[in-house]
Amino acid sequence: MSPGSASPESGSPEPGSTGSWSILANLAVAGQPRALGGRLRVEAGRLTFRPNRFDRATGGEGFDVSTSEVASVDSAPRRWGLMGFFDGGVRRRLRIRLVDGREMLLVVNRVEMRAEQLRTLLGVGDTGASD
Repeated sequence: MSPGSASPESGSPEPGSTGSWSILANLAVAGQPRALGGRLRVEAGRLTFRPNRFDRATGGEGFDVSTSEVASVDSAPRRWGLMGFFDGGVRRRLRIRLVDGREMLLVVNRVEMRAEQLRTLLGVGDTGASD
């Protein structure tokens, strides 16, 4: 499956639904020319990214935050250059911003549709910053 392929439990989330939502994604590692393959999931009030077995074995770490910590979801503009090549920046990426200012960038298929699904599921807006 390619980044962003929907799992059987995913689909169009309903606002306030209690089901799970999950997609394949590649997480850009901040400050490094690396991306981790894995799964982005919303379940039981948590937003998590779990790297695949290989990336975990080579020191890759995901994240696990409360859905209440998510401030906005949108798509990040492309970023050209060598760093953009290695961290997926030559594609538009799903950008998840947290209330503390941290942001996660993930390569997923159908980024605008996935951003809208997450905004609906989490009840957050976008930053309006994508170009």
